[in-house]
Amino acid sequence: MTELRSTPPVVLAVAGGDVKARALDALQDGARAIIVDCTDAGYLDTTALGSLVSLQRKCDQLQVELFIANLNPELTALFQVAKLDTAFAIAPTVDLALEAATR
Repeated sequence: MTELRSTPPVVLAVAGGDVKARALDALQDGARAIIVDCTDAGYLDTTALGSLVSLQRKCDQLQVELFIANLNPELTALFQVAKLDTAFAIAPTVDLALEAATR
């Protein structure tokens, strides 16, 4: 019998440091959804964007949902120009991401 994951979604603030490393730790602990909260992110450089893309690939492999929440208008425009808005599940707020992750 396969045990269903009951671990709640993990919310990580971009301002908290290395999001990818913290997310990989959460995945190793059995997280079934990761929510990256960009509330305090004024910008994301190419290294940060690359880390998010790499994390999305890892989440896809593990069938774990990855949400990006609280993008400011500048980051929203960046995600659209870079076509990342189609690669990620983007939620306007963490609460809406949590709601989607628990469905």
